[in-house]
Amino acid sequence: MLSSASPRMCRLAAGTPSEPARLAAAGATLRDMVLARVYVKRQEDYEKARAICKARLGELPVTYAMADVCRPDLLVEIEGIAFTPRG
Repeated sequence: MLSSASPRMCRLAAGTPSEPARLAAAGATLRDMVLARVYVKRQEDYEKARAICKARLGELPVTYAMADVCRPDLLVEIEGIAFTPRG
């Protein structure tokens, strides 16, 4: 079971409003992503993070790692690469 902090993890893994906006600013969407790396802070959150990423990212190649994340208040950090046509 996830801790009381799990809603933050779920919002991040599901794509916070700022993440699609950041992709859109670069002319991309989640469909333009070609890979993602997911850093999970706590082992007990791994399966939940994986399930959420699978539901949101589908068959996108994803690498998962147990590691510290960039901010202490987050349980999961996701970085990805997206390609768009040059305009």
